[in-house]
Amino acid sequence: MKVFRKFIDRVTKCGKRRAGERVSRMMGRERVFEAWDLGADTFVFERGVAGRLADRPSVLAAKKRDLGGAGKGFVMTISTGNHAVAAFPLLDGRFWHLARLDPER
Repeated sequence: MKVFRKFIDRVTKCGKRRAGERVSRMMGRERVFEAWDLGADTFVFERGVAGRLADRPSVLAAKKRDLGGAGKGFVMTISTGNHAVAAFPLLDGRFWHLARLDPER
């Protein structure tokens, strides 16, 4: 768990924070997400996830290109919910419009 906590700390200290936060109500509770850019990669973390690593948070990683963007790099999300908690807001554009998928996809 120490390695993951160090990783999250490094991203939040060295990365450039994206403006604002996003709130999503899923699995019976409100979840607040924050994002940082580090190089070509974007990291989206649920607030407080570093303190809940023992709960085995869900990790989702995807190429920005596969999400319909023209950018290089990856998007990585970490959430205390299941993978859908991070995937749906990412795919429908609520997470800083990182994904630009066709509604049919």
